[in-house]
Amino acid sequence: MSRRLCLVLALCALPAAAGAAPPFPSLSDAGLLAPGRWSVGLVAPLRIGLDSLIELDTHVISWFLLAPNVQLRFRHVDSDRLRLSSHLGLSLPTGAMWLLRGYLFPSWESSERKIGWFVVPELGVAASTGRRLVVTASASLAVGVLAGRNEATPPETYAPLELVFAPALSGHRATLQLSADYALVRWLRLRLETTVHHTGQGEQPRSPWVVALSGGVDVAIRRWRLCLGATYYNYDQRAQELRRDGDTWRREGVRSNDVFPSLDVVYVR
Repeated sequence: MSRRLCLVLALCALPAAAGAAPPFPSLSDAGLLAPGRWSVGLVAPLRIGLDSLIELDTHVISWFLLAPNVQLRFRHVDSDRLRLSSHLGLSLPTGAMWLLRGYLFPSWESSERKIGWFVVPELGVAASTGRRLVVTASASLAVGVLAGRNEATPPETYAPLELVFAPALSGHRATLQLSADYALVRWLRLRLETTVHHTGQGEQPRSPWVVALSGGVDVAIRRWRLCLGATYYNYDQRAQELRRDGDTWRREGVRSNDVFPSLDVVYVR
């Protein structure tokens, strides 16, 4: 009797196991959204699946800061083993630089320096593998193209803001990124990313390398995704410290280390 009962319970459990919902997709996956699907976040871009091969992305907040931007993503391969895509982007950061004059660039508050018109094209490629454990590698290059005269210089502030304006004010921003995103349970993903940026040096040379390491959790609540994390940056902010050399003291340049918390809320439709 006990054997028959166990068999019946096992057979009843099979449909439930087969119908168990898979983990929600990684937000950093190189794959594109299906046609008609879209998502938007406070920080994450607005993504719209146009058709089976093209997705349209744009950062909404940048438009409010007078920095129009648009990116087209193209699907090349789409399978469990490999998702391969590329993107072409274009942004106009000059409006944001005007808007932030006197804040992000305090020395310009009463200055007659002219901020030039910049166009920033960007080209990138990304590849992902896996579904439960998603590993993604990506590379991109953004270049600032100046139209007219410009006297603006890099703001030399915190790394996240430096990187936003780097293509325009220092010439380029090249980025390599490797991330791992693991679905711990159906509604919770853990992520870890390491990123290396290379930027132009500007008029006063400094180290062009910016290294970032970030980690966090993504929680699915119905159609919402709550993303919590932190990012560590190692970069050259022209910081100096006193060091003793025998009987004398001297100032020596050191790299800065900062940690910034991150919070995003993404709606997926």
